[in-house]
Amino acid sequence: VAAWFPLARGSLLTQFTGLVGQIGAMLAALPMAHALARYGWEASYLGAAAVGVLAGAVMHRVVTDRPVGNADDAPPAPMRLREVGASLRACWQQPLTRLGVAVHFTFLFCPNTVALLWGYPWLVDGQGCSPALAAILLTLLTGSSMVSGPLLGGLITLRPHWRLPFLGWLLAAVVGLWTVVLLWPGAAPRWLLVLLMLAVGTCGPGSALSFDFARLGNPLARIGIALGLVNVGGFVSTVLVVLGIGFVLDASTPLAPGRYSPQAFRLALLVPYLAWAVGGWQVLRCRRQCRLEAPGR
Repeated sequence: VAAWFPLARGSLLTQFTGLVGQIGAMLAALPMAHALARYGWEASYLGAAAVGVLAGAVMHRVVTDRPVGNADDAPPAPMRLREVGASLRACWQQPLTRLGVAVHFTFLFCPNTVALLWGYPWLVDGQGCSPALAAILLTLLTGSSMVSGPLLGGLITLRPHWRLPFLGWLLAAVVGLWTVVLLWPGAAPRWLLVLLMLAVGTCGPGSALSFDFARLGNPLARIGIALGLVNVGGFVSTVLVVLGIGFVLDASTPLAPGRYSPQAFRLALLVPYLAWAVGGWQVLRCRRQCRLEAPGR
């Protein structure tokens, strides 16, 4: 995206890339489930790995990294290990890179935590939802992410200065809804869970705005390293929050192996507040550094 398109289109194209990835995951779910039922785990995952290797070979053969014929866009010479380290330091010293890391850290863990592990048991055991309703709510989260991504990308393309204000309002909405659900006496009403899933789903595209900051702050030769650094942020917070929730649940009294009470979930789901606090503080801190280096940014 950075090599082929103007910087102003980066947000929109990044969101469409995420949308295509989610569509691919949905299309792969049915044949993968069929393969698991018919051939078992080992054969299914070996087959999936083989398809991945084949796709990688095709991409290597037919996809061009950069436009050809422009001397300015010629592929850079391979880096030595020492040069890679110097580029890493240069990227990290750029406040916009650190701002991207902080944004990714703050926004990606919530949809990952809910969709990938703790959402289903929390909805069933903690909120009293039926398995079918829990599946519908998690599908709604995915649908929210798919719909909001291109819309958000188009909005930021037209109004790039709305990135941080939008992220601030989104964080306030998610934290507010999360708090209301936890404080609600007994199981939260279904309409409130729907609103929470819609907001949490939007956090995925919101986290992708972090890549815009890395592109703004680094030359093309360092874009790959900068984006790699940013991408680490959200997965670090995901691992920490997922583990933290698990530790709190294990410290409580389980109803049965893998089953926990609503009270245990209510306590465990306080863990995300720590990540939101740390990430939000880092966003404000890095934003201030960016303004000091480039007033009016």
